[in-house]
Amino acid sequence: MQAHAQVNELQYHGSSVLFNVCAGDHAAARARQLQAANAGGVEALVGAMEAHEDEYLQDGCCGALRVLCRRNDSVAARALQAGGRRAVAAAMQAYPGNDDLQDSGQELLDLLVE
Repeated sequence: MQAHAQVNELQYHGSSVLFNVCAGDHAAARARQLQAANAGGVEALVGAMEAHEDEYLQDGCCGALRVLCRRNDSVAARALQAGGRRAVAAAMQAYPGNDDLQDSGQELLDLLVE
């Protein structure tokens, strides 16, 4: 994602991979979430949201960020510092009819508190 930040389709699929690899509540999933965040996943997702005006990419990145931040305060703090709150709010405002994005975005905003 970092090497090809301007390729919309790659960013979309990258967000899907992060979502799928990091989903779950068990110890292995939490370890993968932290590993993805430490590898720059949070910044790549926020950067993709800021660089692309694609509804499905916004939804995918928002979902992946939610998975990364859900049970990890340090990752949520990292997403907040990277501009995640601003990016999620902008996506929600841009696509008010996308219920999945609205739900995922609201859950993420609740996690990204200052």
